[in-house]
Amino acid sequence: MISDAEVRLLGRGVAIRELGAHDHPGDLDAHLADHPDVVGMLVLDPDPAGGAYVRAVVRPDAGPERRAWFARWVEQRIDRFGEHGPHPDGWQRREIDGGWLLWAEDVQLPPL
Repeated sequence: MISDAEVRLLGRGVAIRELGAHDHPGDLDAHLADHPDVVGMLVLDPDPAGGAYVRAVVRPDAGPERRAWFARWVEQRIDRFGEHGPHPDGWQRREIDGGWLLWAEDVQLPPL
């Protein structure tokens, strides 16, 4: 069963798929082991004619709760990009294709 957020994303034409070796140069397993807080990544390539190409990938070992969290995060980041552009969330420009990349990290902060 997929989350409500993932259903809404599907309605927008965004399907979340599992992160694979073709998404990351180098050793993906080592990268994920070294970065346990990374949940997934989002690539957004605005279309000058309107809309955007969006690719959302989640780590293969994300359970249902973490995947639902990621789906909500993806919704929010797509909407914020549309409203404010790439700068508020720290999107990185991809040299390979000019698209924008943002890694999702689920980090537990200490009490403030």
